[in-house]
Amino acid sequence: MHQENPGNHAEIKETPQPGTIAAAPLDKADSGQAANMDESFLRLQRDLAVALSSTSDLDLAVRTCLGAAMECSGMDCGLVYLYEDDRSLKLVATLGLVLEPSISTYQVQQGSHFSSAIQMGQPLYLENSTSSSIRPREMHDEGIRSLAILPFGHMKKTIGCLCVASHERSNVAHASRIALEGMAAQIGGAITRLKSEVALRSSERRYRLLTENLKDVVFVLAQDGTLSYCSPAVREFGGYDPEEEIGAHMSRYTARHEDLEKSQMALQILLTERRPVTFDILYRPKDRPPFPAELTGFPFQESDGTISIHGVMRDISERKRIEAALRASENLYRTTIDALDEPVFVIDTEFRLTLYNRAFVSWRAYYGLGEPSIGDQLFEACPFLPLKAQEDYKTIFIDAEPISRHDTISVSNGFSGNDPSGNDQHIQTRKIPVLKKGRTTRIVTVVRDLTKQVIAQKKRHELEERLQATRKLESIGRLVGGIAHEFSNQLSPILGYSELALMKMSEDDPLHSYIQPIWQAGNRARDLTQQLLAFGRKQMLQMYQTDLNRITTDLEPMLRRIIGEDITLHLRLCKNPWPLLADPSQIQQILLNLLANSRDAMPHGGNLSIETANVTHDTHQVPSFKDLPRGRYVMLKVTDAGIGMDKSTRNRAFEPFYTTKERGPSTGLGLSTVHGLVQQHNGAIHLHSSPGEGTAVTILFPRCAQGKDSPPPQPPPEAMEVADKTILLLEDDAAVRNLLQEVLLKRGYRVLVAGDAAEALRMDHVHTGPIHLLLTDVILPHSNGKEIYERISRNRPDLKVLFISGYPANVIGHHGVLEQGVYFLHKPFTLGSLIRKLQAILH
Repeated sequence: MHQENPGNHAEIKETPQPGTIAAAPLDKADSGQAANMDESFLRLQRDLAVALSSTSDLDLAVRTCLGAAMECSGMDCGLVYLYEDDRSLKLVATLGLVLEPSISTYQVQQGSHFSSAIQMGQPLYLENSTSSSIRPREMHDEGIRSLAILPFGHMKKTIGCLCVASHERSNVAHASRIALEGMAAQIGGAITRLKSEVALRSSERRYRLLTENLKDVVFVLAQDGTLSYCSPAVREFGGYDPEEEIGAHMSRYTARHEDLEKSQMALQILLTERRPVTFDILYRPKDRPPFPAELTGFPFQESDGTISIHGVMRDISERKRIEAALRASENLYRTTIDALDEPVFVIDTEFRLTLYNRAFVSWRAYYGLGEPSIGDQLFEACPFLPLKAQEDYKTIFIDAEPISRHDTISVSNGFSGNDPSGNDQHIQTRKIPVLKKGRTTRIVTVVRDLTKQVIAQKKRHELEERLQATRKLESIGRLVGGIAHEFSNQLSPILGYSELALMKMSEDDPLHSYIQPIWQAGNRARDLTQQLLAFGRKQMLQMYQTDLNRITTDLEPMLRRIIGEDITLHLRLCKNPWPLLADPSQIQQILLNLLANSRDAMPHGGNLSIETANVTHDTHQVPSFKDLPRGRYVMLKVTDAGIGMDKSTRNRAFEPFYTTKERGPSTGLGLSTVHGLVQQHNGAIHLHSSPGEGTAVTILFPRCAQGKDSPPPQPPPEAMEVADKTILLLEDDAAVRNLLQEVLLKRGYRVLVAGDAAEALRMDHVHTGPIHLLLTDVILPHSNGKEIYERISRNRPDLKVLFISGYPANVIGHHGVLEQGVYFLHKPFTLGSLIRKLQAILH
């Protein structure tokens, strides 16, 4: 008998050794016995075949085979081993043994006759022998006198071993050997078949157990799309009875026409292309609304050669809900990042774009680049990024690790450069790594354009510097204003008494030559205080609607005398200039100061021009006035051909007492006075000058919509007539008070004198006659002139008032501008100006 070794499947043939493996020849007596045994063996084979075909129990079949082998061989006991694995045999059946086998699993090892026989698939016969080396211990203990070992298998593969033995017979007859070897071949095929059937039944049980306990529905379709099997899960899944659904067409379960078409297409693919198909439908259950289901079908060839469809159907409602929620979340996320003004993009470890927002597309478009694609390399998509950024990303991918899973990391850095138009650009990028198991798999980058912020900070710094300079000028203005106020009080008696003295003496008087210089010096000091007040914007203005051209032409003769004959003055006045609200005397002061500066800048003569124009201000037409509110303005421009100024001089031109002129009569208050008066008129001034190219001063005054007309001309002092008038004089400075009292009395006025507010109110109370005018200082100890006037005028509604002050605070005016109907005289004033003002008020 030839068998294939189960280990290496090589076909081996072995001959038993002499003295141990008996192969005795048949004698004449055995011939008749052999004929009877052949007939019995054939009958036994037939009965065994019938018995094996009628059973599906492997254990019963094995025992039946063992019994048949013992019967056909005349042996009285036996065992059957089946291979458990490639190296071990498991005892599965025993018959006729006195002792229980001590080994239930036999390890097939090299060296023993038993193992060799099993491995080579050759029968082995052990008969009565005195050699203990070849007689197993188990035979001795059991009392076995002869043993036949027959490996059996199927398709040249050994699957087990049949062992039959005898306690009585000392040998195995030749006919028994033939019968046993034939029986072994029959047993191998039968047991192989039964093992396959057992495995198949086990597989079927597992399959049925699986299908009947799955939540998903398992089904089998015929080629026409009708159900041939449906698992019990369909009861809970769709409310259908699985038995009743056999033969139903698949269209019964589709809720939409397109799902039926999809199912028919899938069936065609399964039958023609023989490949699995997965698709979704809206499933129609029996007693509730349709829901989404996923079907997966597999083609299966049946035993008759036909093709059926085996499939699984599962409820994907929750998955669809989650997918819808994910889509909604993704849409929300996409909408959110697209709504951001800052470019946002995400890259993977290969520096490929995996996500970006609309602002990122616009950012690229600013550099003339189109919309990128997912998967583009970052530095190809953004060639304007600096090379250092690539190193930053590499560092984050390698080094970025969280301290704990709750921590986040962000790296911010920036770069500066020029945009496509050549303008300065300042960009900041914030990089946030996305970590998975402690490693960076993505980097989210947020880009911020800080250009406007940097420019704004720069402008803010410039504005702060200008504010500091303005505050410095304002503090100086408050200082000089206070000085001018005190100085005016001291100048008033000097000018007043010197003027009275000159009025009483002739020019031949020996004292006239002493008094005249005192009066002249006082007037120059008065002019200086006016300049100081103009610089500090403390001068009280009397604003009227006026015409800049008329002021200029009226002042032209004086201007020509100031500049001299070697300078040619050109007037370029526009037609129909817009009116402006201004103090005409202060506009004259501005012109006088500007022309005096131009004259000093042209020692060798030249051309000097005064220009007026109507201007609608915006940054394109008047770029030098960027901080001035847009609107309509009247322009005054004075241009000379003088020596000009360098940058250092221009930066300090409006500072008080700063001058480039040699020591002389100049006070150094010319341009600072102009600057103060322009700002007090809510205007703006710009200085343009370069060394050797002259200087141009441009001033813009706001156009006036409406205002007071210019005051009527005042009569000369000699035309005034003094009537019987009473004046209440309120002045806290004794020297000024005494001077004013003397002047008023000499002009024929009745004078009530008070040194403080309480005394003035007492005089008003005790004086029974009329009081025609209150002449009062503005600033008083513990009070002010306006308050006293309001209290007295309650009982004297016809009372007039004239305010005087060397430092008018915003008591009688708004931001230094007199209210309509308010009369004011600034200290120090001449006696003539005082008398003319009184005449204008009282007559």
